[in-house]
Amino acid sequence: MQNLLSTVIATVTPSASGTINPSQNSTRTTDVEARLAAWNTDTLCEDVRILLGLSRRQALEAVELYEQFWGLMARYPQTRLVPPMIVDRVWHLHILDTRRYRQDCLFLVGEFVDHQPRRSQPLDEGMGLDLTMALFEQHFGVAARSKLQDWQDVLKSQTHSVSPRSAMFDPTEGGECYRLC
Repeated sequence: MQNLLSTVIATVTPSASGTINPSQNSTRTTDVEARLAAWNTDTLCEDVRILLGLSRRQALEAVELYEQFWGLMARYPQTRLVPPMIVDRVWHLHILDTRRYRQDCLFLVGEFVDHQPRRSQPLDEGMGLDLTMALFEQHFGVAARSKLQDWQDVLKSQTHSVSPRSAMFDPTEGGECYRLC
């Protein structure tokens, strides 16, 4: 599996050292990092806490992982990223507040970011999710990847009994990011 992942990663934008390079536009990446730092996610965090039935600490962690995913989307705008399950759940909640989601997209990356459910295509999720997880680890460390894996395990075993409002979410459904660049 590691060889497959190395091959997939090398097709993104390999550097001489074999690591993945972010988008060549470093100004855009720096700008997005500044915007992410300035992004007020208090309302989103409260939505995540209430609608997913999480503690405040869990909601903060989930939103932090979601913010990191936005950072990856900004760094790799041409790469198909598959959000890990908790990121996808937060993304669904963010999209429900359409005005805020549109404004946040424009603020963070300057364009609307579509979320594409994977219902109609074969699930080649493994490679996309593995690549996304590798990027999380490369940019945010082993701890971020470990948190994502812990969430994957919890959410896969979870029934909708956590919160009656969370019944609108299918824990097995994921999404992909497609952007017009």
